[in-house]
Amino acid sequence: MKVQFHTYVLLALIAALSISGCKNNLVSTGAPVTAVVTGLVVGSSSPSPLAGVTVVLTHGGSMDSVLTGSDGIFQFILDVPDTINGVDITLTIRKTGYITKSISSKIKGDQSFPVGLDIDPSAYSIVTGTVRDSSSSYPLGGASVLVSLPANSSIASKFLGHVSARRYSVSSFIVDSTTTRLDGSFSMNINLFDLDSITATMIISKPGFLTYQKTHTFTRGANNFGTVPLAIDNSQSFGHITGRVTDSQTSLPLTNVMVVMTTSVKTDTVMTLADGSYSFDLNLQGLSSAAGTLLFRLNSYEDSNEQFAVNAGQTLTKNVTLTAQQTVVGGDSSSARGVARSFALISAEPTEIAVDGVGGAESSTLTWQVLDSLGLPIDIMHQDTVYFQLTGAPVQGGAYVTPSLALTDGAGRVSTKVHAGTVAGPIQVMAWLKREPTGEIVQASPVLLIEDGGFPDQAHFSFGVGKLNFAGYDWVGRTDNILVQAGDKYGNPVHPNTAIYFTSTGGGITTAPGYTNSTGQASATLYSGDPLPRVYGLDSTLYGSGTGYGWVKAVTQGENGAVISDSALVLFSASSPRILFNAGSSQMTGDTIHSGGSISIPVTISDRFGNPLESGTTIAVSVKVPPQPSNSNASWSVDAGGNLPTVLADFLTRGPLRTDFVLTLSGSEIGTSQPVAFTATITVSGPNGTASNSVTGTLLP
Repeated sequence: MKVQFHTYVLLALIAALSISGCKNNLVSTGAPVTAVVTGLVVGSSSPSPLAGVTVVLTHGGSMDSVLTGSDGIFQFILDVPDTINGVDITLTIRKTGYITKSISSKIKGDQSFPVGLDIDPSAYSIVTGTVRDSSSSYPLGGASVLVSLPANSSIASKFLGHVSARRYSVSSFIVDSTTTRLDGSFSMNINLFDLDSITATMIISKPGFLTYQKTHTFTRGANNFGTVPLAIDNSQSFGHITGRVTDSQTSLPLTNVMVVMTTSVKTDTVMTLADGSYSFDLNLQGLSSAAGTLLFRLNSYEDSNEQFAVNAGQTLTKNVTLTAQQTVVGGDSSSARGVARSFALISAEPTEIAVDGVGGAESSTLTWQVLDSLGLPIDIMHQDTVYFQLTGAPVQGGAYVTPSLALTDGAGRVSTKVHAGTVAGPIQVMAWLKREPTGEIVQASPVLLIEDGGFPDQAHFSFGVGKLNFAGYDWVGRTDNILVQAGDKYGNPVHPNTAIYFTSTGGGITTAPGYTNSTGQASATLYSGDPLPRVYGLDSTLYGSGTGYGWVKAVTQGENGAVISDSALVLFSASSPRILFNAGSSQMTGDTIHSGGSISIPVTISDRFGNPLESGTTIAVSVKVPPQPSNSNASWSVDAGGNLPTVLADFLTRGPLRTDFVLTLSGSEIGTSQPVAFTATITVSGPNGTASNSVTGTLLP
């Protein structure tokens, strides 16, 4: 059997009437039904489910409300007396810190309402600032910043039940906290709930510095604290060493210089940042001062060793210039460095970019260093023009590089930027130069970047199941596979690790959410069990009473918070297979066949609800007649035929060649005038169980 991750035309028509979005799965017959109203609430800025959301359903003069759980899902059971006219409802979705949303709809059957809530910026205090050394103004990265409330304050109770409020000490609670970045900056979003402002204590600390602790009033909107200076704690035995490293010729900052500090109490190593800066915090372990050396090392530059002595509580500044190593390789003077021979890739940040217009990082900056034959950077006297080119599928979607050519600088470095287009895939970046006057081409090794897809798009969101029908109604733990193929608006696979949320009205799903892989696929497993599935209002000629049928749904979030969803109908077929003759008879006797003739008998093969059996079920037909006498020339036979398959395929609905078949029996008799009795037996065996039934009759001359 071919596993059906594609969707039959029939299933597509059913899914089009599914409970995804504002669709319903009901054939409007006017009969009363019990409808299930469900929904998934997520934050618009991210596809994460929101817990503790109040959802109020009103219809007529009635009102009901529920709170979402950790999965963000809500559910109501609603009586619909007339499925033609339906019931008008209004859903009101609200949560503190978010903008309340209302949805009105007419309910005629099971219906789902995926909801994205927008953060209410007026409910937050946006706190920013930069922490610096008060004596040198150098930024202090890694400093702890927290805002706390006294536990006995009148507003503390508003934060105790909130996820971001936690105990700081026996007398206070942390409202929010963070750590400064390398440039000393910090930012926090404090939820003020229904308050216009709060008065709280800001505490900023870093080893070796006096703690900053002041009470501030935090209001709604922006609260910029500017520069927050931390003074060195002279009572602690810390010394601080900071500085910058630059090129002696160009005065440009040097990045990734290895700086090794060696003292009698500690040895430590750091790398310079993009602005050439470095810093050490030296614990003097009770000493009033310590002396040591600083080693500065960078490939193709001369090492530099600096002596220092630092006192407890002192910030010592050591700015250093490094001199490029000098050599002559094909140069034009005794002081010149050699000409270009090779490339070294310095950096490519980031190595993954997003397709244009989806909100992710859409460009990557690449930097190479051009080296001479000894592996040393070429200098300003031998600077050269480097050309850049892109190859790969994203180029067809408008990916480009700018500048397309550039001159090396005094350190032999050259940079360009790759910009994303609308097609995802790998991008190969080529860099080369042409040496004059020889015309020799010097080429860098290709650099591989990945252009990822964007947000899920409804037109490129496909949903399927491994089996439309699996034997699961009367068993716990039997499984069916679920697969989603998610693409962005350009048809690319969505960004890897996009969350897909799966739900089912029958049984359970183990992976909720699932996460997409590099091909845009996410999978889950549907397990049989409670609740037992049933869908009301389906076409009874195809689905009977709807017992055993359940909806499996997949929901995610697209661009600008759009809810992307799809669903499929799955049959949990039951046990106790049935074999019925002539549209309902459990037994059939007395049929006669004249020699040379045949009879056709309608046969229904199904589970106990009349639904198809699972694929792979085998059907066997056997016919028994009396043995022929050995002392006679007489002979007889009865043969079985018809349209009964030997193995069932995967069927969702009942009907001809799914549950309804025809058994044909033909007979012949030679050399005798006596009637011959026969028995034809049908046996089915498969995941739903085993059953057999027989037809008896007489073969006449």
